[in-house]
Amino acid sequence: MPTKPKGDSGRAKKNEPVTCKPLDDYNEIMKFLENPPPWRTLCKEITPHSNFVIRNIECNKYYEPSLEKPENYCHFDPDVEAPTRYDITEKKLPKTLVCHDMANGYHSDSVIEGTLKYDEYTFYNWAGIDIFCYFSHHLITIPPAGWINVGHAHGVKVIGTIISEWTDGASFWDKVLASRGDYENFANAVVNIAKTLKFDGWLLNIENKILKPDELLQFVEYLHKTMHAEMTDPVLIWYDSVTVNGSLNWQNGLNEKNKAFFDVCDGFFTNYSWSVEDVDTSVKFAGDRVTDLFIGIDVWGRNIFGGGQFNIQEAIKVAHAKGCSLAIFAPAWTHEAMSDDPKDPNFISMAEDLNKVEKFMLRDRALWGSVWPFLNTRLPCHLPFQTSFCRGLGKKRRLYGEVIAPCPWYNLRHQQYQPNAAHGPHGYMLSTHEKIMHVSRTSMQRDKMGIIRYRDSFQMSRQQLQSVMSEPRDTSAHSDIEKNSSELLEELAKRRDNSLLSVKVDSSITDLTGDFKVEEIKSDELTEKHTQVDPTTGLQQEVSTQTQEKNQKCVRKFIDKLKDICKKRKLDEGEIARDNPGDDVKIASTSTPGALAQTPDQSPSTSPGHSAMHSPNRSAKHSPEHSPAHSPDQASADCPHENEPQRVRIEEDLSHSDSDTPRAHRIGQSLVTMSISLNLKQPKTKTRWALAHLPKERECLQLYLDDSYNGGACLRVNPSDSLCAEHRTTRLFHCDFQCLDTLIFCVVTKTTIQASDQSLDLRLSMTNARGEDLLVVLLGRTVEMSALLNSDSSGIKYVSPVYSELQKEFHELRRYLLVNQPGFYVPIDNLDGWDVRYYVVHVPKSRLTAVNCRTALPSGGILFGHFGICHRDTSEEST
Repeated sequence: MPTKPKGDSGRAKKNEPVTCKPLDDYNEIMKFLENPPPWRTLCKEITPHSNFVIRNIECNKYYEPSLEKPENYCHFDPDVEAPTRYDITEKKLPKTLVCHDMANGYHSDSVIEGTLKYDEYTFYNWAGIDIFCYFSHHLITIPPAGWINVGHAHGVKVIGTIISEWTDGASFWDKVLASRGDYENFANAVVNIAKTLKFDGWLLNIENKILKPDELLQFVEYLHKTMHAEMTDPVLIWYDSVTVNGSLNWQNGLNEKNKAFFDVCDGFFTNYSWSVEDVDTSVKFAGDRVTDLFIGIDVWGRNIFGGGQFNIQEAIKVAHAKGCSLAIFAPAWTHEAMSDDPKDPNFISMAEDLNKVEKFMLRDRALWGSVWPFLNTRLPCHLPFQTSFCRGLGKKRRLYGEVIAPCPWYNLRHQQYQPNAAHGPHGYMLSTHEKIMHVSRTSMQRDKMGIIRYRDSFQMSRQQLQSVMSEPRDTSAHSDIEKNSSELLEELAKRRDNSLLSVKVDSSITDLTGDFKVEEIKSDELTEKHTQVDPTTGLQQEVSTQTQEKNQKCVRKFIDKLKDICKKRKLDEGEIARDNPGDDVKIASTSTPGALAQTPDQSPSTSPGHSAMHSPNRSAKHSPEHSPAHSPDQASADCPHENEPQRVRIEEDLSHSDSDTPRAHRIGQSLVTMSISLNLKQPKTKTRWALAHLPKERECLQLYLDDSYNGGACLRVNPSDSLCAEHRTTRLFHCDFQCLDTLIFCVVTKTTIQASDQSLDLRLSMTNARGEDLLVVLLGRTVEMSALLNSDSSGIKYVSPVYSELQKEFHELRRYLLVNQPGFYVPIDNLDGWDVRYYVVHVPKSRLTAVNCRTALPSGGILFGHFGICHRDTSEEST
């Protein structure tokens, strides 16, 4: 951290940018209060959010979260029942605190007017967290204005840090605790700092010996009381450091040595080196305040359960199972630890074409995608609501599509509201470093021009498997498995092609413990000729067996190579516990290596971190049906069908697995992709996971930095990619907007050159005045008639845009917005191809619960530049 002049709390010298700075001693605190920084006027109050939240773990009820098969939240089946909403005023739910520590803080994020470094770190998963703590190793860490504003816009409380360390810290507290008046003055000072800059509280971290521990406890109690008397819904968090006797002794949990501090604070943040037993003890001491117990999880993985980094899911599972809150420390690891060294586990395989921003976004999505199932989604409810999806950075800056700053920029104050259900495993894959490196090498090939490309077989999406295997798992009845498999076989048998090469995989492969077995092919099958239709002539012609033999040899060669991978790492006996270890799978392929098909009760490798720090207590809490990993003793007891020779044979013709084929016909993923998951040994030590980029997969809602309507980016809505066509219905927001009379919507989109005929519909999930479901579709194209809506409307209704300059209704709407909703109206006319549309939805006493996207065409992306909602009371206007 650069040396800064004493007493400068944010005022810049000549030619220096205005910045937010920390305070390093008591004198600087007093000078701050005497002359607060000028940028304090930029800080904004928190925006109210709904009392209802969604528990993400319930969105995919029949899915067991794992790193290699992340859950999908972005695209969804519109016929699936919406997740339950919980009122946090009636039911206490675990919370999530993010503690942002990046190289001691105060980088480009501290510059009030921003910088030109558009590849700096940004955080955008606000919907899943409740508290954001800005951390550094200065005495008083003040959150910069950008973090305060963007956190508050998303309804997140933002807190600063009070930290003391070493001998300087001990000396500081000796002075503060010298008398009651001294510690009350200090408490009043830090409360006034928070009030001045409109942030919400403090993390109190004292990492030095205290000579007067009783006075320290009295100070904490007074600080807590003063905050709640003078601030709106503040939060004071105590960090697990000093004990009640004044010694610096991290307990890694809550116990009799630090509970006194917990009793006079709003929350307790544990140290990171805890064990499962420590969490159990902490829960007992927390009692009915277990949701105020924040289990510390260091993303860097320094002496943490499960090893941290991409494997923080393992530590989170322990805390989540006990009902504790989470304290995720230093998630900027995804940005700070990026590496271009192929030997470094932080290197991204197959990402040669990605720039720094894209690599960071990929790493960040992989990390938060693994965490998302264990968080709660908060819901926006405040109107008016507007967003252009900018993340506070960009290559250029635009206003209404017009470039106003033709250079890169970074300023978190200009980040706008982010989608709250956009996570999905598109474009990346996690596995061990060794497997990622091996498979990426074997998947590379050079084309005739010498350009390195990746085999299409590697790109097969996990979601193709998951989208078909969506029925509830019930491992208690093996006959149900056979029934489901038989039904799937009957469907696939209708499309069998005699030219298939059948490859049988023993059940042990499904259990990740055995080898491949290639089924013998009869000689008459090899010599038999087949007919197919010539696409140019429309006539049937015989297919040469030479081509078939060549294809069969390619597949055999591929299987041999995959067998070598499997033989290198065998699983021990403790890893055979699966839902149905007796089942077999059969793979079929043409010239392209086949896709692995599984029954609904089979799943690829579980996350290896479960056994990273094994304990009997943890193993016991899992049921046989849902336990991701069992001990050897459990495996023999919980898997009675383990040695039964039951077989499930599924065949699939991948020659029809293009993007236009119904997804039920495109089962599984490629053998190369699956080989990453095969034989994933449960580690006896901490596992480091690596990341691979899958270039042909696209996010449903992709951050697009090459164009924007307002700010530096927009969203590119991708209904499909070259591998998967299941993205078409994409969730944009879970929400809780009340419609007293009429809602006005503004939607701005732009077509691409590749898909100029594409359009985007927005599907509004609502409930009417009688509590009945109503789906309102805002059409992306103009039609002559729209549905008439009222308070009793239900079912599906279609609404056309009102945006013609010739319509009287539009002129009245524009006049209303300019007079009554300043800042909401955006002009229709622009020279950059953006289509601005307004919609009027009159459903009195209704509630809007979700906003979803669906493209008119099944393929071809479209840019989504702006979305807004405001309320209009027509009854008052008529009066």
